[in-house]
Amino acid sequence: KKVSCDINWDKFIEKSPDYSVFFNSIYLNNINRKIHTFFVYNAAEVRAAIALPVSDKEDYVIEDDFLIYSGVVIGNKTNDQSISQVNAERFYILEFIANELPKLYSKIHFSFSPSIFDIRPFQWYRYGEKEGIYNINTKYTSYVSIDDFIDKNNYQATNLYKNASSSRRQQ
Repeated sequence: KKVSCDINWDKFIEKSPDYSVFFNSIYLNNINRKIHTFFVYNAAEVRAAIALPVSDKEDYVIEDDFLIYSGVVIGNKTNDQSISQVNAERFYILEFIANELPKLYSKIHFSFSPSIFDIRPFQWYRYGEKEGIYNINTKYTSYVSIDDFIDKNNYQATNLYKNASSSRRQQ
């Protein structure tokens, strides 16, 4: 369901394990780009949100330099879901989205946040066919803890530095 990027959007985004500042309404509403926002429901419950920068004609999803992450944010687990139930639900949500987006847009480009680690639904969409598939370009992002830097005066004494390769240390 297409929705407004407002307080209800932010309430959902802020509770998500996929939260990123790039999905906040204040950010999305101020990047000078038309953004389509959707909620994905399971019955009456919102289970995912989608933010997509679109072309001027709104017929395809574009890349935007100011929107580092776009695409999907999946909601927090419900009830007492086990990790396998959480992963299965995330898979089914992404599968639904992978199947629905081509019905709305002629071309789709977005960048998942690093917390979306299982992209198989997009890889498997129209599997075995030559046209109408997602062209996936995987790039990896790392989260690096910098907590060590608070207690240490010498960066060479931090775990980050000690665990880095020699070439990374030189950099």
